[in-house]
Amino acid sequence: MCLSRNVKPPFFHPAFIYMKNKFYVFVFLYALAPNSSAKNSQCSADEKIIFTCSSGKKTMSICSSQEDASSQYVEYRYATGSKNPSFTYRSDSNHLPNEFNRTSVLGASSESIIIWFKNSGHTYIVNDPIKGHASVSVWRSGRQIAENQCTGNYGGDSEASTPLIKQKTGDEYRYIFREKNN
Repeated sequence: MCLSRNVKPPFFHPAFIYMKNKFYVFVFLYALAPNSSAKNSQCSADEKIIFTCSSGKKTMSICSSQEDASSQYVEYRYATGSKNPSFTYRSDSNHLPNEFNRTSVLGASSESIIIWFKNSGHTYIVNDPIKGHASVSVWRSGRQIAENQCTGNYGGDSEASTPLIKQKTGDEYRYIFREKNN
């Protein structure tokens, strides 16, 4: 193949340079865009979003303080319709018996990050899978009594590091289904 002096390689072609620059502008603007899960979140702008999702008019979020905050906390918030949560569960230095737990569970074709806590005989389970839809379920006495499939935007960083979410094994997670919650 013979190239003349007037023919430029494709990556120097003006159309290629234009498309390349357009791509960089798109990536830059995407990086600056606010987190899409934040608009459906119960978390404030100065909190980390561990998890958030919506299901119809319901919004479920797990929010935490920033790592450099003087007072560390993690809080689950549930709201129906309004922006004000109707149920919260908090773990911080003043609520030490309250505990959030996390594990990674491997399934047949996917992996899920599971975060759970217990409150008044109920176990709340947040399931954040790599594939499929996230969900929040409530269990009592080893039986599921409610489940909210996330249908709207959901997201967050369910693997975010915080000392108030205890890392557990998959066996410790599976045990909650065999025990009787009081």
